[in-house]
Amino acid sequence: SRALDNPLRAWLAGAGITLAKLVLLVVAYFGATELLKQSPEIIWSLKLFGAGFLTYRAFVLWRRTELGSSQKSNSAISDFGIGFATAFTNPQPLAFYLAIVPQVAATTDLLALGVIVVLGFAIVTLVYASLAFPIRSALSKTGPGFVNRIIAVLLLAVAVWILLR
Repeated sequence: SRALDNPLRAWLAGAGITLAKLVLLVVAYFGATELLKQSPEIIWSLKLFGAGFLTYRAFVLWRRTELGSSQKSNSAISDFGIGFATAFTNPQPLAFYLAIVPQVAATTDLLALGVIVVLGFAIVTLVYASLAFPIRSALSKTGPGFVNRIIAVLLLAVAVWILLR
């Protein structure tokens, strides 16, 4: 939705997502796997928080009638924060990092892993920002409210899926 409004907003949200992924990478690199194995309630709390955040975002989208963001904020912090919160509260990437990073930590430098994450998410953000204009044109013909509601239902389904896993 940020890219649909303005490519700069996509880059700000992408930077927030990237920072969240770097934080998750560092947490996994320094041994969070062992901590979480000993405290399954932490995992449940993360799942509950992530599902709650996705449910909130689904509610916001359901009520939105325009295609892009309903809040025409010029705040870079807002765009960055939404990106960070969305990525950080999703337990799936944390589970991925906790499973993969300990296996490669012995042979790969943390800085090298960080560069891989930053470059990877820069490429993803570039793709989203580049495709935003043609997608916006196509979606505006189908009715923005309808598209937002489809996405809201998908977010809610992901929230339920996270809780049931």
